Amino acid sequence: MLMLTTLHGIGLQALLILVKLLQLYSYVFVADAILSWFLRPGNKLRSVLIFLTEPLVSLFRPLERRILRNSMFPISLAHLFAFFFLQILQYVLYRIIIFVL
Repeated sequence: MLMLTTLHGIGLQALLILVKLLQLYSYVFVADAILSWFLRPGNKLRSVLIFLTEPLVSLFRPLERRILRNSMFPISLAHLFAFFFLQILQYVLYRIIIFVL
């Protein structure tokens, strides 16, 4: 029984760490969105933020193209979709943690 309790605690700690990492990654998305208004993509800080956010954003680009086929909408919705995905993932993990406790 002690082994099961220890594994249970380790699993909960891992989930909590994952939630905190996702929260930090969400802050990176917000920083990228805000700084994109003021800094050019060639800026070193912007380059790092783009490097960190682009892997997830690129997954949502096809969805953005389908939604905005012939639109001249100036805002990238792929960033917004990726941010919402992170928020939903955090919520689901929080619910799992609460259910397990």
